[in-house]
Amino acid sequence: MTVHQRLVLTLRSGREVLLAAFDRAPTYASLGEGYPTRKMNDHIIEHAMQDAEGRCWTCTKGGAKPLLLPPDRAPVPHEPDRLPTADEVEGFLREVQDWIERFGVPEFLPPWKCVGTFKSAPKHGAPDKPSWLTVIWFQPKHRHVHEAVLGQLQQIDWESLAVSIEL
Repeated sequence: MTVHQRLVLTLRSGREVLLAAFDRAPTYASLGEGYPTRKMNDHIIEHAMQDAEGRCWTCTKGGAKPLLLPPDRAPVPHEPDRLPTADEVEGFLREVQDWIERFGVPEFLPPWKCVGTFKSAPKHGAPDKPSWLTVIWFQPKHRHVHEAVLGQLQQIDWESLAVSIEL
């Protein structure tokens, strides 16, 4: 799903970046039944990176790799913005013991996979071309950009990660 909402973010460096494109989809849209595992989650993350590399023009035209904000991984499903307690983890794992013996320990990523392409003023050394960066992240709620992610985005080292491309 492509969403067009205006977001201007000021990075830690003071640079302003504009969210120029934003897509999100359920992390486990293709999970029929059962529980996700670390192996499945690694595949989901790898596929998200490959998909972004093939579809995002900052990658195809500019040769940039998308930036992955490492997602939280939890051993049990839990409410957004609240990690499970030790008792909840223990109870869930006991409940699904037969499944664990067959497939492995469950592991859950946040339920929303997001891809954002950000645009900013030219980088130093490329005064005539705007700079761009595509970022992949996972977030707990279906909303534009989650507050916790905004904090991570503000830490991006734009000068070393973004590419300068003229459209």
